[in-house]
Amino acid sequence: MPRTPPGSSWLSRRSVSGRAALASSAVLAAAVAASLAVAVSPAPASSAARPRPPHAAKAAPPAGLPGRWDLVFDDEFNGPSLDRSLWKTCYDWGCTISTNNEQESYVTSGVSLGGGRLVLTATQRSARGLPFSSGMVQSNGRFDFRYGYMEIRAKVPTSPGVWPAFWAVPENGSWPPEIDAMEFYANQPNAVQETVHLPPGDTQLNHIVYGPDFGGGYHVYGADWEPGSVSFYVDGVLRFRVAQSPSLPMYLIANLAVSGPPSGATARTYPASYEIDWIRVYQHPGLGSSSCPRRDCVPVPS
Repeated sequence: MPRTPPGSSWLSRRSVSGRAALASSAVLAAAVAASLAVAVSPAPASSAARPRPPHAAKAAPPAGLPGRWDLVFDDEFNGPSLDRSLWKTCYDWGCTISTNNEQESYVTSGVSLGGGRLVLTATQRSARGLPFSSGMVQSNGRFDFRYGYMEIRAKVPTSPGVWPAFWAVPENGSWPPEIDAMEFYANQPNAVQETVHLPPGDTQLNHIVYGPDFGGGYHVYGADWEPGSVSFYVDGVLRFRVAQSPSLPMYLIANLAVSGPPSGATARTYPASYEIDWIRVYQHPGLGSSSCPRRDCVPVPS
């Protein structure tokens, strides 16, 4: 079922790309990978030279990815509080996605910084008529990009019902497309899902990555969005590639949803925290575009 926010044409992640997909993950992943996986190679730079954006910085390439890269967005979360010139703490149209049967409302108290980490915390405290409050950040109007590698280093919680994610959607409010670099479901702690949603309708190309208990430590999740492909990485290792891609500028979202109503949610299992070490975006020199009105979305070395 599509999830339409009140007063907006924008749609977001659908429940079918979550737990329903996990139920048939082996068949779906094999079919999609067989039909769409292609050899890995960096997209060629545009023949028309494009000046580097003023907020770009020369940086070491992201781990596991070949080619030359500029770092165009980097938040290490080392300050005393969230940088509001980069992030908002609700969607532009509201503070939950009710058509997902989500049980949380996002509140500013669900977002905190400490120890060089961004912490998004879900609690069993009602907010705006929903039984849980939680935290999220999104960059619409602060930063968007067209093509590039988006990545997050994070530790996910494993409390019943939690649904942490790192994803991107178009800055113009349309949907689809959508790129889900990572979605995690606590009912299967050794799996994360990677998805591209494409028009028409909602064509979902997704893959389940099986590994360790992802809640047991920090991992790096990334999506390399190139013209004609999206490649997904976990800890610098290519896990899935889709031979199609969106073309609209997109913005970043990291959120901790609570799907439900969750069974087993008790004072022992909540609060639950999604801990984020950093969020970065890289681009190939001369390819794609990025917008940072603040003009310094990459920290200036001291």
